[in-house]
Amino acid sequence: ILSPDLGTRNPVLEHLPALRAEPLDGKGYTSSDENVENEARAFISPASEEWRQLLTGTMLDLTSRYAVQGLFLDYIRYGNNQIEDQLSQTRFQLDYFRKVGQFPPARIDPLSPLQGEWHLWREEQVNRMVRDLRLQMAEKNSELALGAAVFRNEVNARNTKMQNWRHWSDNNWLDFVAPMMYARTAEELDLWLDWESNWGKRADLLYPILGAHQTQRKTAELFNQLALLQQRNIPGVSIFAVRNLSDEVLRLLKLGPFRTPATVPHANLPAAIRQQ
Repeated sequence: ILSPDLGTRNPVLEHLPALRAEPLDGKGYTSSDENVENEARAFISPASEEWRQLLTGTMLDLTSRYAVQGLFLDYIRYGNNQIEDQLSQTRFQLDYFRKVGQFPPARIDPLSPLQGEWHLWREEQVNRMVRDLRLQMAEKNSELALGAAVFRNEVNARNTKMQNWRHWSDNNWLDFVAPMMYARTAEELDLWLDWESNWGKRADLLYPILGAHQTQRKTAELFNQLALLQQRNIPGVSIFAVRNLSDEVLRLLKLGPFRTPATVPHANLPAAIRQQ
């Protein structure tokens, strides 16, 4: 849903400005931190059916041109700070009118019963994007894998991003889920893994994303976290981001945790279970 924001231009939204997630107050969230995206220029509204069609078509075209094994989604949600937009509001109002014969208030009271309906409507827009892509990928090539980077803590992900990734996983719309586990210590990561896996009771394939930017000043901590994942039989891992890894850390990763070629658990579950 996030289109590249190059500071001066946005190649997708320059051509398709009607898909932009225009904030309700006419202003987008901005920050003096250069690492925080300007969501007013970058986010496309999840409520845009046209965008869902374009994204799905683009991804299917990609899989037909290249021998990819699957797709990994990011930003499949509402914005970090901008969780309402004009297109979502308009289409919710129209759907509400068709259902009850009158329009809802222009701005919904956060404490009113209607707030829950408004929240679930936006959540469903994101659900549709994942579901539609999964179904069309299955029609084209059932061997293609689909995964997504998600916010850790499913309650927080739903409440603040409309990202109900447990629902996606429970319905087999995703082959694996990659929670962004940007922990500062292995102890913190251990606790978060308990929460995400329901203390080991869930059957989801979770591939945590470790935050190298959180451990950048303490090289050993990244290796402590990788060791913890091995101890807990976590089947896969990603590291965010390469720019935070020095040449020395990359050398040590190659000598240590990644000294043998990676196996892909979701590609062969029985073999992955035997290896673990």
